[in-house]
Amino acid sequence: MQVTQMPAFVPGLPGVPSMMPVVLQPALPMPAMLSAVCAIPVVMVGLPVQQMESQIPPRELSPVGCGVSDDVAAATAFSEPASDDSSSTTSDFSESPVLGKVWQLSQRQKGCRKVQEAVDQACNELRKQIAQELSGHVVAAALSPNANHVLQRLVATLRPQDCQPLIDELLQAGAATVLEVARHQYGCRVIQRLLEHCQQEQMEAVANILMSDALPLARHAYGSFVMQQLLRYGSPAQQHNLCQSFKASIQELLSHQAASPVIAKALVHSSPEDRVSLARAAVGRHLADVAITRYGHEAVQRVLQVLVGEDFNAACAALRPRLAALWAARYGRLVVKSVPELHRLCAGMTRSEALASA
Repeated sequence: MQVTQMPAFVPGLPGVPSMMPVVLQPALPMPAMLSAVCAIPVVMVGLPVQQMESQIPPRELSPVGCGVSDDVAAATAFSEPASDDSSSTTSDFSESPVLGKVWQLSQRQKGCRKVQEAVDQACNELRKQIAQELSGHVVAAALSPNANHVLQRLVATLRPQDCQPLIDELLQAGAATVLEVARHQYGCRVIQRLLEHCQQEQMEAVANILMSDALPLARHAYGSFVMQQLLRYGSPAQQHNLCQSFKASIQELLSHQAASPVIAKALVHSSPEDRVSLARAAVGRHLADVAITRYGHEAVQRVLQVLVGEDFNAACAALRPRLAALWAARYGRLVVKSVPELHRLCAGMTRSEALASA
């Protein structure tokens, strides 16, 4: 190895030696040469140390010969994490604790929660496999206090066409069973989810069975919720048929605790013609009595919103004789406030005065 002295005059930087030893060693291997280059200090003439550091571009501060280029390092540092495929974002059904025992788990409180978690974490194909394990148990699951939640979760997360086996098994049980499920405390929830998430064509046969018993279902504590969903998600023809069924018994239905909310939904989701026809039939001498109740005041409000002109005046005339009683009642007051013409008549009247007048 040969060492020689080379002049390195650096004006303006006191303390820097005027001679710098330089190692001359020809034919160095590339890694050794890169290391030698890294060891040579970079000096900017005439600048303090702080300014020297500020003048060096960021790329020059990166170590040379570290084995990874600056571009590769930057790409590694700022690249987004790779998106997981379906196998990594969803649970592997073959390793799931619900494998082979979906029905058994669904019947128990803790077990049905495990199955619901598996449904939430699974892809659609795995959800179909879970649903297949309920084959032959759809009606029993709908009536179960625990398994009905699994059915509801499957219907809400599966594609509509993948719910068809559930619908078919329900229909195969017969019309009487469909009506039994619709009236059941837990089964009515499953019918509601099917109406909500499945296509109208898929649910046409079920809807026809429900409409064949429309009035009794509307009066039923649980069946009324099914009828409300049918009015909301049914086809225009189904909505029209229901309105025609309700029209003949509208006065009695309005006064019924379970049926009155069904009429309110009909006055919202049916066609404008059916809404007006139903609202006209609702105006009668019992309208004020219904308006006072918790379950009926919403239907009366819908009636007043639908009617216009002479029909609206007739509805207000039916309420005016009981105006003080309406104003004194919690729910009747909501009806009065929704009609400016009636509200002005009660302005300034206290509840005590209204009770005395009633």
